[in-house]
Amino acid sequence: QSAPEELNQAEQIAKYLRQKLDTLVTISDEVIRDVQGLEVSIEISKGHFGIAAVLAENNVKFCEERFGPIAITTTGSMGDLGFTLHRSNLSRAIEVRTERIRRMAERLGDQNHHALASAKADLAISLLDRSRKGDSDKAIELIEQAIQARSAVFGYQHIKTSNPRSAMIRARCHKALEFEHSG
Repeated sequence: QSAPEELNQAEQIAKYLRQKLDTLVTISDEVIRDVQGLEVSIEISKGHFGIAAVLAENNVKFCEERFGPIAITTTGSMGDLGFTLHRSNLSRAIEVRTERIRRMAERLGDQNHHALASAKADLAISLLDRSRKGDSDKAIELIEQAIQARSAVFGYQHIKTSNPRSAMIRARCHKALEFEHSG
């Protein structure tokens, strides 16, 4: 199947699920969250990041109400929101991604837990794209933390450590370009 055909199928499934949800007497919160997440993913696939951000924001609010602010479902939905906002409202994406790290660290009880690595790398990329003074230094710090945490658990050469290592290359290039432009 082609990508447009798959997207059309996903849209039809989401529409069907939404109709079914409206007819059920009792619905699990997890199912509602999953359908909302599917709707976010469909809009992302279409490149409609503004629409996806609104849907993702609603999903985060739903998860906060039903599961709590530090629940894995909530912080996972915050990841989707950060992704969409990165493409539609970078400043807000940085806020959401920063808050996501704080909540995850609270849940995990460890600011340097390896599960924070992807969230830290995501925030680092947003900081690099914003390009304010000090952002590249903060991005490098976050990526170093991600690499150290993942390396301690999986090893430096493991695939789970490769994403933060790739982000580090980008951050160092960004820092070098900043230095070059400063004179």
